[in-house]
Amino acid sequence: MFGCDLNPVAWFLVKNEMSQVDLKAVKRLLSDIEAEVKPLIMPYYVCDGPNGEKGKWFERKGTKEREMRPLQLGLSDNPQHGATETEGVWEELPPTFDILCVPWQERKKYRYEGPGNHLYLLG
Repeated sequence: MFGCDLNPVAWFLVKNEMSQVDLKAVKRLLSDIEAEVKPLIMPYYVCDGPNGEKGKWFERKGTKEREMRPLQLGLSDNPQHGATETEGVWEELPPTFDILCVPWQERKKYRYEGPGNHLYLLG
């Protein structure tokens, strides 16, 4: 394929539309970007719901191991009994908590659930 365009944005878009990419790798990359960026900018997207609902802030207090169980038994070719995964232990913070008082370097330890939680970084 051959093409010529003076607009570098148009060239970039067409080049990337035509290229072959590993979809799983792209999703992993986007997930990594979201994990890195979302905690830093989420405080600016927090809001009350249309009926006055309030969100809740949580602070990570550590991790714990938990046993993984298949969602539907018998569907997996290789069930892993006794397999474990790590999950965060989160503590709910009081309604008076102000995330903007937390230095940005420490915001990865916090999570928000509630109105305004649907932050779409790249689309």
